[in-house]
Amino acid sequence: MKSDSGGGAISYTGWAWGPQGPGGAARSDSLGIGDAWVFPSPRWPDRVLSRNMLDRWLKEAQKRARLEPLGWHSLRRKFASELKDIPLVDLCALGGWKDPKTILTCYQMPDQDLMRQSLAARKPLGKSPQIRQSIRQS
Repeated sequence: MKSDSGGGAISYTGWAWGPQGPGGAARSDSLGIGDAWVFPSPRWPDRVLSRNMLDRWLKEAQKRARLEPLGWHSLRRKFASELKDIPLVDLCALGGWKDPKTILTCYQMPDQDLMRQSLAARKPLGKSPQIRQSIRQS
């Protein structure tokens, strides 16, 4: 675990980012990969970018792109929903979630199009031979 004395931000380098995690072989061969901040401070590269600066950058980028303002959790929710087809353990590792229940209860959103397609593709009740036989027997 690595902490920043300036902003109190903490970067967790748990099991997912060790040698056995994604990119582990490259990480063990390359000095510094996995030990560097994803968003380092422009002034002090050995420190993490402050949360306030990151928020300002996000708001500025959204303004320039003429997007409605979204917070970080909206981005995490979109990330989790778009990757719902990959194994849950991999999604946890990629997104930094410790407990898969958090993804399922807070982040992944139902996909309206997929639900409509699933309903449209199902066989109507009574069309299945097993159901017709059970209806006749009752």
